Amino acid sequence: MATKKEKKIPQFPFSDMEIGDSFLIPCKRQDVNLWRNRFNITALRYRQNNRSMFKKFATRIVDGGLRIWRLK
Repeated sequence: MATKKEKKIPQFPFSDMEIGDSFLIPCKRQDVNLWRNRFNITALRYRQNNRSMFKKFATRIVDGGLRIWRLK
């Protein structure tokens, strides 16, 4: 029996972000590059799927993890 595809809960708040908004991905220093790569792939898929190629994001390593800003 086929089951309906469950809707995923968004991991990152792309659709809620306005220009200048940011959020923190809490992680250890050694895991920052892993989380940056995950974010970049997810952001690219979001922009392609939602035709939101105009949205731009920046990542910076900060105390406590990785901070993401919406630039455009």
